[in-house]
Amino acid sequence: LLLGISTGGIAMSHSYSDLGVWVTLTRGFGQSMLAGVSITLGGRASRGLRHGPAMAAYSLLVSLLFIAAFRILGYVIPEWGWRDSWWALGGMVIFMAPIFGVFTVDPRTFDGGQHADSRNEQGSATMAQALRTPAFWILALASSLYAFASSGMSLFNQSILSERQFDASVYYQLLAVSTFAGLIGNLASGWLATQMTYGRLMAVAMTLYALALTAFPCVSHRYQIFAFGIAIGICGGIVTVVFFGVWSHSFGRRNLGKIQGVAQVATVLASACGPMAFAECME
Repeated sequence: LLLGISTGGIAMSHSYSDLGVWVTLTRGFGQSMLAGVSITLGGRASRGLRHGPAMAAYSLLVSLLFIAAFRILGYVIPEWGWRDSWWALGGMVIFMAPIFGVFTVDPRTFDGGQHADSRNEQGSATMAQALRTPAFWILALASSLYAFASSGMSLFNQSILSERQFDASVYYQLLAVSTFAGLIGNLASGWLATQMTYGRLMAVAMTLYALALTAFPCVSHRYQIFAFGIAIGICGGIVTVVFFGVWSHSFGRRNLGKIQGVAQVATVLASACGPMAFAECME
């Protein structure tokens, strides 16, 4: 509901200060709070061998709906204008929020009730205990490093490609290729999570990402650009699933929201710093 109200507030903004406030609230209640709650709900509802595939399905659904949203808004905004489009988004969120609230299932029902849930959470770590482990910081910083680089690349991708003598059409093709590869990465990591640890899965993704970035300054042909797009897309799909699934798998579910919230704060800050660092480097 708060996200819907904030979204409608953007449509009513008549100054940069008002717009800044409402956009900040939309980011806070939407991509931060709503994402955190939904990921925590998914993490608490799945465990064992089904945990990885469940979080992969969640990641895939989020990616597909993001693609659909951009396609729809790409058609609606030129027809309605940006204010009416934001009004429609806010109204849709306000209308759907109570419906989703009614149909949200208590994760404890997946384990046979409250007593089973208590037994499953006896070994859960507190937030302080999780923060004292090297595993938390390795995975949180790896996710943040990916967010730092990918946010900068996303914002300046077209400029970076132009330095390699590629036109804007290649940018859109690269975006499509990397998006499709990301969906494949989501599905593949769901299966791989049942065969190997989340730590090793993250190591594979970050190693591939590092190799792709290192090789990028040497690309000179279109097929190399597409190979780069496939590599970073697959990495993004894997990192997303690991970030969604590793916290409940490693630290239990009793304090999942708090533990995952700290990791999410780190990735949000890294995402904000990435474009600024890229801008400084380009200058």
